[in-house]
Amino acid sequence: MRILGNRPRFLPDLARGSDRDTVNARFREQAKQYRLLFQCTDCVYQRASDGLCTVGWPNDGLMAEPVAIIGANGEPLVCKAFEPDGM
Repeated sequence: MRILGNRPRFLPDLARGSDRDTVNARFREQAKQYRLLFQCTDCVYQRASDGLCTVGWPNDGLMAEPVAIIGANGEPLVCKAFEPDGM
């Protein structure tokens, strides 16, 4: 991820001035409304025995509650390897 100054380049809502908590709250509403699958529990790469990612993605942020799309340090919490498990 390319860093500009001290923040990741991809922060569209934050770059327009939206508060991180507001972005996360809106994402939670939309995730529920549209039944979005994006967390490790919905992914084929989550190892059932311990919940870790089999491709090595750090999944602490993706498993956290309440759900967030922007992390505490401003980085997007998305997984590039996510594959829905076909539920």
